[in-house]
Amino acid sequence: MKRILFVFLFAFTSLISAQAQFSVDGVDIQELDIQYLTVKAYGPSVLSKFTRVLIDYGQRPTFKRQEFLDDKRREIQFYSEMDVINYMAKLGWEVHEIYREDVDSGPVNFIMQRK
Repeated sequence: MKRILFVFLFAFTSLISAQAQFSVDGVDIQELDIQYLTVKAYGPSVLSKFTRVLIDYGQRPTFKRQEFLDDKRREIQFYSEMDVINYMAKLGWEVHEIYREDVDSGPVNFIMQRK
């Protein structure tokens, strides 16, 4: 009986911890009741090898750098626009629309929809 209980508890805790988490400035967007969000990717700069990313899910605007954390509370940094899109796809989001604010330059905006 103890073995069955142990196996059940182990399986249950594994399922709970297997849920993907992705937090933007401390807010787990996987837990929010939202269907769409915008990923704004600026591309790598001369000073950094990482792509600057802003995620808008309807929160109040801030003018500071956003912090992205995974389920183990480790910071996530993206190397390219596709790195961001592939990460979001793993979390259950798909690209709904892509546009640029300026034809020649500026960030690429990806409107993402929950699958």
